[in-house]
Amino acid sequence: MAGTLATVETLTGASAGPLAESARALNLPSTTTEAIAPPVAPAAPRVDLAAAVSAAEDTGNRGDINMGVAVGDVATGEVAPGSDPDGTFYTASLAKLFVAVDLVQRQRAGELRLGDRDLRLLRAALTVSSDEAMNALWTQYDGPGAITRVTRALDMDDTSPPEDTSQWGEVLTTPRDMVKLLRHIQVDLPAPDRDLILGNMSQAQRTAGDGFDQGFGFLDGSRVPVKQGWLCCLGSRANLHSVAVLDGRFLVAVMTDEPPGYGPARQAVDAAAQTVRRDLGPARAG
Repeated sequence: MAGTLATVETLTGASAGPLAESARALNLPSTTTEAIAPPVAPAAPRVDLAAAVSAAEDTGNRGDINMGVAVGDVATGEVAPGSDPDGTFYTASLAKLFVAVDLVQRQRAGELRLGDRDLRLLRAALTVSSDEAMNALWTQYDGPGAITRVTRALDMDDTSPPEDTSQWGEVLTTPRDMVKLLRHIQVDLPAPDRDLILGNMSQAQRTAGDGFDQGFGFLDGSRVPVKQGWLCCLGSRANLHSVAVLDGRFLVAVMTDEPPGYGPARQAVDAAAQTVRRDLGPARAG
């Protein structure tokens, strides 16, 4: 859609002051930008995140495909949440990232200890997106509680556990909240925990454990940390998602719902991912 508006907010979702509060109360877009912390890279060249998101949405929104895009910048602490920042999608396998974060955090707090079997299951869940591995972790380690614990800790107001607690793919979230989660992994987690999750994500395989071709979006052979998601068919709609960390700086989430059948959605997600890479490219070396 021409003229798509992407606002820029903080990654934490904290209040941006009276003007921003008034804008929200009136259902008006806020362009207020806040830093969530001192910039990670103060000298890094600034990037127009809102323009990158708007261009990706323009490229990807086609036909009966509903697309949400959000981009965050670790260097500046900003996020562009897209033209419909509160629009939710079923996570499908993106829910596996929430469980991964919860597991390493609970282990760090001394609440549990991940054994070799657990680490193999986590690797399978993140590399070949194994549903069997996720089922085991979800059941053994309180998957519904994991969603609640992570979303509360990160102020993810738009993310909620599934109504049927056995169906982890039905977690609801937004691209903006996925960017928050990626930032938490990249910036907040201790290095061993960060490297465990991102290292597995960077080894994502084109062929998933169930034989699905997950070579779309940001899983393009570049070995960036990426997580894919797909789901069919709730409410006569399907879902196809790709989230990634680019160059350790940019946090990107592309999420869709569409009629059953993944062909057009693959093309749309590919186009959006290529657009984001293009528009972030000139400053990525910073």
